[in-house]
Amino acid sequence: MNPTDVNYFAVAVAALSTFLIGGVWYSPLLFAGSWARLAGLSEEELQRGSLLKIFGGALAIAVLMALNLAMFIGPDAGLGFGAFAGVAAGLGWVAAAMAITYLFERRPWRLLAINGGYHVVAFACMGAILGLWAPAGPSPASANEDAMQTYYAVLLRRGPSWTAAQSPELQQLHQAHLSNLRRLAKDGHLRTAGPFLEQEGDGAYAGLLVLAVDSRAQAESLVRADPAVQAGRFDYEVLPWMSEANLRAGPTSRTRAAP
Repeated sequence: MNPTDVNYFAVAVAALSTFLIGGVWYSPLLFAGSWARLAGLSEEELQRGSLLKIFGGALAIAVLMALNLAMFIGPDAGLGFGAFAGVAAGLGWVAAAMAITYLFERRPWRLLAINGGYHVVAFACMGAILGLWAPAGPSPASANEDAMQTYYAVLLRRGPSWTAAQSPELQQLHQAHLSNLRRLAKDGHLRTAGPFLEQEGDGAYAGLLVLAVDSRAQAESLVRADPAVQAGRFDYEVLPWMSEANLRAGPTSRTRAAP
């Protein structure tokens, strides 16, 4: 699940709900007396310790649990599945793991029923909150995951001034060509670029550019501004091309769009 799809406000509310449930669950109205007795805790022991450390640590852990559950059930769970997933996590993972520990520690099963029962109820409540309180809307990345977009593929061919000979002037022209590609990528127009291989003869294909622009005319305008095209080293052909809308690749400092 994409982290941007998480409703973090719902995560916070779900985490706080564990305190509300715990306040009732471990109150004198329900299991406070039985829990203290079975856990072997006296009233004096319950009064010791830093409340800030205890409650602060518990809150941090509750947030982690709620976030983990949110990532597990996803953004489209709904109330029913969210509550079911919470019960499954609380019973099948938390309470079951506690049972193994209780077996080896020879602790009372009634204590497991109290503590495990609390976690089942708490996780069910968290799951219901997270499932019901879906994110406000899908992230742009999620919304466009399956969308398609029209790009413009630019086929570079060897032009009338193309030569296989190397010279300082040609090297300077090639660097200007690469600088232009990096500028196009920085401006958000160029998605990918690279040379064709095993091409021989006049008019052979030299390289490919994929441009994300609004029209063929805009694509041709950008290509004509390339120093290597202006110098006649490359001719070009522009073709509409469709691919995924979130195509994001761009050239790096090592890009060789065309030799």
